[in-house]
Formats: sequence, structure tokens, C-alpha cells
Amino acid sequence: MAVTNVTKEFAELIGSALLSDGSLPAHTWPNSYPLFYWDKEHNVLCPACANRNDEYSSPLEGVDINWEDDNFSCEHCGKQIESACFEKALEAIRIGG
Repeated sequence: MAVTNVTKEFAELIGSALLSDGSLPAHTWPNSYPLFYWDKEHNVLCPACANRNDEYSSPLEGVDINWEDDNFSCEHCGKQIESACFEKALEAIRIGG
């Protein structure tokens, strides 16, 4: 499903990063860092909700990586947005690294 409810600036920013079906990615390529999106009203959205933003949200305005916030969640569905570094740091602690 192609995302169409976006600002002009966002379209220019994300255009080449869209997946082959026109949807927004959940992770960066390369490195697979978790992405989150926000709309013009500054609502934080998980990738799944960002891909459905035509249904309920103001235009998408930005995208970023959630580097370290392990309590970060989507303001639409409440799903936790994974952190790029928190899980890796926890794993290092668990294995004594």
C-alpha cells in the first residue's frame, strides 16, 4: 500500500527509501535500525500506523531512528517502538560484555 498522506518535504526525504510496494520501511537499510515516524501534529507513529496514516492522521512529516528509548511507543496504537541500542546493551550485560 503506497503512502500518500505526506508533506512535500517528507516525500522528498523518504522517496528513495520506500519499499517496492510503496510502503514505509520499519528498519533502515543497511544495519536494520528501528524507525519511527511523526505527523504534522507531532504524533509519534510506529511503521505499521505510519503506513495507514491516510486513514486517521495528519500528513507524515518526519522519520528517525529510536536509538535508546526503551519506553517509546506509538501514539496511535500504543505498540512499543523498539530501540536500536537498548536491547544490545541489555544483551551485553546478560553475557558479561
